[in-house]
Amino acid sequence: MTGSTFEQALAIVQSLPLEDKQRLRQWLIEEELKLAGQNGSDAAQSALHREREMQWLNEHEAEYA
Repeated sequence: MTGSTFEQALAIVQSLPLEDKQRLRQWLIEEELKLAGQNGSDAAQSALHREREMQWLNEHEAEYA
C-alpha cells in the first residue's frame, strides 16, 4: 500500500509546473533540515545546507554568468 501511495504522489509531482516543483524541493529540504536538527547530525545538516546552496546557484546562474 505504501508503494502505491508513493507512486500516486510521484505522478502528481511529475505533473506540476517547474515553479511548484522548486517550491516542493525547498519544502523537502527544510523538512530534512528540521529532522537533522532534531537528530543532532552535523553531517546531515551540512549536506542539506550544501544542497540548498547548490539549488540557489542553479536557479540564479543566469544572473551571475
